[in-house]
Amino acid sequence: MALTKEEILAKRRAHYEANRERLLATKKERYVVNRDKILAQQKKYQDAHKELVSTRNKEYREIHKPELQKRCREYYHANKEKLLPIMRGYYQNNRETQLKQKKEYYEANKDSILEKVSFRYDVKKGEILLKISEYQKKNLLRDRPKKAAKTQRHRAAKMKRTPAWLTESDIWMMQEIYELAELRTRLTGISWHVDHIIPLQGKIVSGLHVPTNLQVIPAAINLSKGNSYGHF
Repeated sequence: MALTKEEILAKRRAHYEANRERLLATKKERYVVNRDKILAQQKKYQDAHKELVSTRNKEYREIHKPELQKRCREYYHANKEKLLPIMRGYYQNNRETQLKQKKEYYEANKDSILEKVSFRYDVKKGEILLKISEYQKKNLLRDRPKKAAKTQRHRAAKMKRTPAWLTESDIWMMQEIYELAELRTRLTGISWHVDHIIPLQGKIVSGLHVPTNLQVIPAAINLSKGNSYGHF
């Protein structure tokens, strides 16, 4: 009695599961020996059946999406050090093309993308806010002095009190002074400010935004000092 198609497939699956390791090893050996020939055959078939191959690949990805995502993550984390330089190099070499493709994809799928983002945020709101909070705690204290120095430099530039002859060393020294103020605030529990010894907008004389015109003093003294001149 002839076997039905389903019975033949079931028999093949059972044989494969019973001999999986041996069959995979044999397949791997055959691929290594005939790699160029196999790749050429695959390319020839793909070129001749582009639409069919694309449809099948898309269907396979949709059916096995969670499994494929998991495998990709595992492979990425296992090979992160090797992959990151390759990914950076590829992005740098194709930056304009990548940005153009992303922009075109966003414009073509804007509504669905925004809907997915909104849905994801609603579902994982608590988790997202927790990650943001953790990131801020981790990076805020490190970045705050640098940002404060940059903000004050920008303010002084608008007031035309930042000289053009400032060097990179001068800028670094000013950032260090702002970091000192931040460190004293953390260690003492009292707020410390970076003050201009000669105010940028003094009544009698105006100073420059340079390292030698900066001092770290308690916030209470700085606020009471106003635009008056003096060391503390």
